[in-house]
Amino acid sequence: MRALDEAKEFVRLHARHMGLGAAEIERVLGRVRDLDGDGDGTWVTEWSRLAAERRGRGRDQEAANLYILARFPYADSPVKAEAARTAAA
Repeated sequence: MRALDEAKEFVRLHARHMGLGAAEIERVLGRVRDLDGDGDGTWVTEWSRLAAERRGRGRDQEAANLYILARFPYADSPVKAEAARTAAA
């Protein structure tokens, strides 16, 4: 749990720098229960959902930034690697 709490604190700073509002950041982080894995409540899934929503609205730069957050802290799984590839695309 400590790693997840530390990740949330670190990402709050970066997400604000990327232009996300505090309420939106907290909504995403409130759903995150696991830093690893895939599926509902996991880091990569919750950030990727927001990224996909932005991408669908044509907000590609925001989507790329969010996919970078989704693969945080690094692309150590297939789903995080896919988030990193999507950010680069």
